[in-house]
Amino acid sequence: MSIRESLQTTIRQRVKECYDLDITGVDIALPPAEQGDYATNIAFQLAKELGRSPLAIAEELALELVDQNITQAEAAAPGFINLRLSEPYWRDYFVAIDDNFARSNRGSGEKVQVEYISANPTGPLTLGNARGGFIGDVLSNVLTSQGYEVTREYYFNDAGTQIGKLLESYTAHVTDKVDDDTPYRGEYMQEVAQHPKLRHQIAGLVESTPVEEGILLTNHIFDTYIKPALAAANITFDRFTNERVISTEFDGIRQQLDSQGLLEEREGALWLKSTVFGDERDRVLIKSSGDLTYLANDIAYHHDVFVNREFDRAIKVWGADHAGQVPSLKLTVNQLFTGKEIEFLIVQWVRLIKDGREFKISKRAGTYVTVDELVERVGTDVARWFMLMRSNDTHMDFDLDLAAEQSQKNPFWYVMYAYVRLQAINNKAAEQQLKPGSALGELSAGEQAIVRQVAELPELLGTIARTYEVHKLTFFGQELARLFHDWYEQEKIIDLPPAKAAEKLYFLAQLEQVFETYFALMGVSPRKTM
Repeated sequence: MSIRESLQTTIRQRVKECYDLDITGVDIALPPAEQGDYATNIAFQLAKELGRSPLAIAEELALELVDQNITQAEAAAPGFINLRLSEPYWRDYFVAIDDNFARSNRGSGEKVQVEYISANPTGPLTLGNARGGFIGDVLSNVLTSQGYEVTREYYFNDAGTQIGKLLESYTAHVTDKVDDDTPYRGEYMQEVAQHPKLRHQIAGLVESTPVEEGILLTNHIFDTYIKPALAAANITFDRFTNERVISTEFDGIRQQLDSQGLLEEREGALWLKSTVFGDERDRVLIKSSGDLTYLANDIAYHHDVFVNREFDRAIKVWGADHAGQVPSLKLTVNQLFTGKEIEFLIVQWVRLIKDGREFKISKRAGTYVTVDELVERVGTDVARWFMLMRSNDTHMDFDLDLAAEQSQKNPFWYVMYAYVRLQAINNKAAEQQLKPGSALGELSAGEQAIVRQVAELPELLGTIARTYEVHKLTFFGQELARLFHDWYEQEKIIDLPPAKAAEKLYFLAQLEQVFETYFALMGVSPRKTM
């Protein structure tokens, strides 16, 4: 149980004792307070029920909240209650920290699919792909820590019109007929066209068809450009699902839609009458050419997700260019798969900034910077950190100059430097034959501030599991690092008497566990030195 959950339990018990009210379902907010550790507005929530002013209730309830853990409970106009916890309570909380301290079972039993990147296998991964990949990867880490059964998935778009455009581009490069109308250009396509093994495979097809050629071509691009980029960025997946394979399931789903009266043939195409369940217009599922639309393939895919594989929830981390598909797909999923949830995180564009200006030049793509190139310039962990510093729904400028700087001006290195300083203290202590003790002494003001910040992590993870706002993890890390740097400047552990130094080293051992738990959630590697 987290500190806030413990306080909420106490408040509910006192309200029951004082007013004979059961507030089990009431959400009790407990934000940090300047005049204490936490504040609660529970008096405002009780005012209507009790027919009294919030301040009168706060003054009365505050008297009942003081116990061995809550040393002060003070009412403040117009009806808040400021709570201050005892120093022994904070100390006991910190002592109890282990490698599971931030974990929870709130998601126990719920199967969640997190789909991210899912870029068409038509070229290298872009900065936008990287941003969505890092968000999906860290969100999966958080959900797993909260007890959800998570599958990380890449939906491999290897069918449809984009593959036709890819074949057209390949042919243009092979025959040296590339022009402004060629869909995919850049050095990478020339590399693909000149690859001897691929050309031999395509030439060796017994019956060369666009489908067979497309399979060879997309597999080559995926294996040559996308998979290595994922490895370089340390972005992992549990499953890769092929659109080409999934689309074969649409015939069975078509029967379900038809039985519900949701299909209609018009102008040689098959339409989904999605206006029946709230869409702004009906949608084409099968074109007059016989090709399936994106929506038809998405329906087949989510039939596999929700029916065949029995996921309870699917979270889609999509680029802004796919935002237009969200309303119709969400309505359709809600219509077809009752009791299932589908949610979307739309990732906005990234601009790379160098010397104060947008930076576009790319060795391979011609018009955009690839994930490989970014990682090569600034490193995997820095790239990840910077991509996670802004909410997914805001455009971001990636400052290449700042990211390349290995100093405390760089937010990633500012946080990592706190961990490195901690290691330096441990190393210096070992040289002096000083070892951590088995108990904490009285916490200094700086240590209490650090422990309070640490206590925010389990709460934050629970919030992110609901809101998916993974960027808030970077804020947590920067504040923890700031508090540690302030503490570091004040403390001189090596000069203390051995018994006192042992208490401080024990404090650092516990804090080291917190940093390592945090870095694991972020998907970055702790550094022992800089």
